[in-house]
Parts: sequence; structure tokens; C-alpha cells
Amino acid sequence: MIAITIVNYNVPELTDSIVRYLTWKVKVDYKLHVVDNGSNKELISKYTTLRIDTNRNKLGGLLTGMHVAAKDNPEYYWNISTNMQFIPTDYDPANELVSSLNVIENAVAIIPYWRGECPDWTHQTFYRKENSISHQVKRVGIYSLFNAEWLDSVGWFDPCLTSTWGTDFELKYLAKKQNKVFLVHDIIGYDITKSLVTKLNRDSTDLTNYQKESNDEMERVMRRKYGKNWRQVIGAYNDET
Repeated sequence: MIAITIVNYNVPELTDSIVRYLTWKVKVDYKLHVVDNGSNKELISKYTTLRIDTNRNKLGGLLTGMHVAAKDNPEYYWNISTNMQFIPTDYDPANELVSSLNVIENAVAIIPYWRGECPDWTHQTFYRKENSISHQVKRVGIYSLFNAEWLDSVGWFDPCLTSTWGTDFELKYLAKKQNKVFLVHDIIGYDITKSLVTKLNRDSTDLTNYQKESNDEMERVMRRKYGKNWRQVIGAYNDET
């Protein structure tokens, strides 16, 4: 069974669109968890399964949903961002991702390819090659389909990285130490749009300090876990840090 988690924050338009597509296309066994991450009352998705009163940031909202999902002992966790809208195909996206993941030896995570208005960090995090179903990628973030047994074994994502900065570095480090690989799918894809929350002025986040605060948070967490030379420790398993 695939546990699918989507976190909505003030963008029911995007959340509902994803849910409708999954309901239409996915035929394999799955359970959907739609977490509302402290949205304004009028901006809650009609598909919400769990509501949080206060915004817990991206990672906090996601982990809240995943903890509920874990009770069903899923074989896979699939986390989907509301900024990711499916590029329509004739395929069942969940079945395609799982099938490709299971074909490649030592693969533990897979993500659809991305196209469109990608955030800057996307370009240094993911790459893809043409004319093949799946390829290894440099790093993989929280919005992927994971083998649940492997993700459980490494402890998911560090909850102290609330902005998610650094989760991709750490996941790559943990996987490479075990000779595991991450994949990107070339048939199943997302159109990426800049957050509708920001475009419609529905976010109270102070973006002026967001990057600095996220970097400072990552530095504190990684130093605590891996020491002051954490960049060298993790960098040995990453293409860039």
C-alpha cells in the first residue's frame, strides 16, 4: 500500500486539483492523507483528512501526516507538494513510480521529472536524461516516493530542519553510505509553479530573512549531528554542499 501525503496551506485550488487527478488515475492500493497546515478557514481543502490549528512549516505539516500514515504500515510513502501539478498521461502515476523503483537494484526513492517554473534550488538538486524510464539523480528531497522500510530505517527527515533545507544533503549522505540510489522518472512528470500562496499574498512568511534563517538552522542542526566539519563529512557523499 502507498501512503500519499499532501500538505495544504491556503491553496485548496492546487490541493484539490492533485487529489482529483490521483482519484482519476491511481488504481493500485493507496491511502490519501491531506493535512491542512493552519490555513485560513475559507481556504481549507474539501479533501482534508487532518487539520492543524497552527502552521508547522513545510516539514512539520508533512511529518504530522506521515505519522498518521505510518499506522497502516505502508510499503511506500509518497509526499506531494501543492506546487507540483501532474502532467496528464495515460498511466497510473503511482503504479509507474513503484514499478520503476522496484526494477532498479538498490533504489530507495523516486520522483517524477519536473518542468516549468522551478525554484532555483531545484536545478542543482535534480537532473534527468532523455530516452529512458529512470535514471539516478544527484539528490532527492522530501517530495518523493520512498521505500518505506528504508525511510523508516534512517529515521525519516530531521524535524529540526523545519524549512527542509539540508534534508536532501542528509538523505543523499545516508543513502550513499548504504550504496542506495535515488531515481527520477521520465514518463511521470510534474509542472512546477511558483507558490500560489505567494502570488496571491496568502503567506505571512517574511521572505526577506527566510533564506538566512534557513541556512542558520541547517548549520546548527548539521553541526550538532555531524560536528563542525559537517560539510566535509556529508560533502564526501554529495556532488555539492
